[in-house]
Amino acid sequence: MDKKTCMVNFHILAFGLTAIFAGAMLPACGDDETTPSCVSGDTKVCPCSGGGTGIQTCKSDGTWGACTDCSGCSCDTGAGCQ
Repeated sequence: MDKKTCMVNFHILAFGLTAIFAGAMLPACGDDETTPSCVSGDTKVCPCSGGGTGIQTCKSDGTWGACTDCSGCSCDTGAGCQ
C-alpha cells in the first residue's frame, strides 16, 4: 500500500470513528423527557390568572397540574379570604 492510499484510509477511519462517537453522544444532549420535574403529590403556590394565588399539585407522571383553588384570596394580605 502506498503512502497516499494509507493516508486516505486513515482519514476515512478517523471520520468514521468521529461520526460514531458524535452519534452516540447525541442522546445525551437536549431535554430528557423521562426526568420528572416534581414528585407526585407535592404541592406549590402558583399565580392565578385573575390575581391572587392558587395551588398546583404534582401529577403521577411528574409534571405540575393546573393552578387550582383560585378564589381571589391573596395569601400575603388575606384580601378576599373567607
